[in-house]
Amino acid sequence: MKRASKLMSIIIMVSVVLTACNKNDDSLPVQSSSLSAIKYSAKKLEGKVNNAFSSKDATVLPKNASVTFKISRIDKDKKSFTNSEKDGFKINSKGMVSASRDHKLVAGTYVLTITATTKKDKGTSKNTTLTIVISETVTPIASIKYESGNKLEGKQKVALNSKNAIIEPKNVPISFTIAKISKDKKDFENPKSGGFKINGKGGKISLPKNHVLKAGTYVLEVLGINKKDKKDKRKIQVTVVIK
Repeated sequence: MKRASKLMSIIIMVSVVLTACNKNDDSLPVQSSSLSAIKYSAKKLEGKVNNAFSSKDATVLPKNASVTFKISRIDKDKKSFTNSEKDGFKINSKGMVSASRDHKLVAGTYVLTITATTKKDKGTSKNTTLTIVISETVTPIASIKYESGNKLEGKQKVALNSKNAIIEPKNVPISFTIAKISKDKKDFENPKSGGFKINGKGGKISLPKNHVLKAGTYVLEVLGINKKDKKDKRKIQVTVVIK
């Protein structure tokens, strides 16, 4: 009798434990894989013409959401842009946006709309935007000089024309100005009419016929600025002796 009573007690205890376990299992929260957001760590990316570039992977929330990515829209300089998958922007399975080294994208500001769609539920999608600014590949100025060794000779009231400046590399687009002039080692104010002029594109220095400059040694500080990068500048001194 006692043995039967002990056995019954054990059965009751096991039953209670199993019931408690079942209740605990039922109360565990089920993680949802429904897509709530897509984002990039950096909303803006910079690239260069004829240079490869790529973004970081996209982040989706929740992290366990299984999604596919696509570029659903592109605007370039605030106008709709048709992308070439071969020569333009690409996106991989992790949401990384890239362009190959030989891409055909030109300079401009591109705003890409990236869409992430859940694999299990094709109706669940989220969008975000990624701005990519592509700029020209800038070749810096190596040197600027004049064929005459940066020295010119002229006469009073006689026209003077130098040759264009010699630029290295030759394909760098430069705008020229005369930044400063001195005469016989003293500051000189260039007359608006009848004084020195410089061709902004080629750098040719000139004086008109019947110019008003007197005899002396003039030192012109010629400034060349890279048109593709205003921070890229070169200054040279050109000496003009008027007799």
